[in-house]
Amino acid sequence: MEIISDLHTHTHFSDGKWGPEELIEESYKKGINQISITDHNTINAIERAKKKAESIGVNFINGVEIDVKTEFEGEIFHNHILGYNFDENKLNSFIEEIKKMNKKYFEKLINNLKNFLRKKEFKFNESLIKIKENLDLNKINTGEIIREEYLRKYKKNLSTEEFSFVLENKFLGPEIIHRFIKNTLVENPLQITDKYPTTWKKVFSENFKEIFEDGREFYKNAVDTINALKNSRGVAILAHPFLDDLFWDYAKKEKYLRFINFLIKNGLNGLEIYYYENDRYNKEEQERFNKVSKELCLKNNIISTYGSDCHGGQNIFLGKFGSDKIISFDQ
Repeated sequence: MEIISDLHTHTHFSDGKWGPEELIEESYKKGINQISITDHNTINAIERAKKKAESIGVNFINGVEIDVKTEFEGEIFHNHILGYNFDENKLNSFIEEIKKMNKKYFEKLINNLKNFLRKKEFKFNESLIKIKENLDLNKINTGEIIREEYLRKYKKNLSTEEFSFVLENKFLGPEIIHRFIKNTLVENPLQITDKYPTTWKKVFSENFKEIFEDGREFYKNAVDTINALKNSRGVAILAHPFLDDLFWDYAKKEKYLRFINFLIKNGLNGLEIYYYENDRYNKEEQERFNKVSKELCLKNNIISTYGSDCHGGQNIFLGKFGSDKIISFDQ
């Protein structure tokens, strides 16, 4: 039987634009007959997605994407671990721990931001970054930041009930703080976006180091996450393994390859070898990363997976993994 599969998608339970039912319906329309929803650090969409998938004949695989930070040979690697086919009841306590850590980290980042702005000593190595004058620091809080993010990204004013839902279910990562700084606190956000279409978050991290500490205490590490997934009868896959490769020097790239082998020895089941096309690197570079990932999988006899990282909307499409074709395979 031919299977058309997409194993990396997101709903509005994390940072996607569609609800679970809408994503499953869109998959069905595209002829995708196997799908996994891999929301960031939450499995709350699974029940609704599974029910919809069963009703229209799409094979649904339990999924999650867990943000991890791991120290290896003196370097901190921030990765995403995809988990599949786990027992939700067995994994739930681990996910709830992550949510509590995430909320603490978000509050810490907001406090760091306010303390940073209070000093008014902004010395940036990028001339484009200019902080607005006369900022009202009292307006920089959890509610303001989340509401600003939703209005900007989703064109939606959150009700009190919806805001509570976001606090309870969403992954409130540093990326939201990055976007809040760019779109609300910086004088010229469009210039920054034009000059750094994909790297502005890295530029911000370098210039706002005081805010974006490594945060390891607020993340699970990769090995603990792999073990949690295995203890839940699931499998662990390293998502888009070379997404940040272009930002690293040769020494870090070599260390990262050793890190991947370290994860494999510690139970990692596979790599996502084809994933969404993006503007960080060109087609040739994309194919090179895919080739390296595939060779690692073959060498270590581990699983290869495919995923579009679809967040809804028009930018990243279901079933497309760095090409115009939907990837299918026979079973």
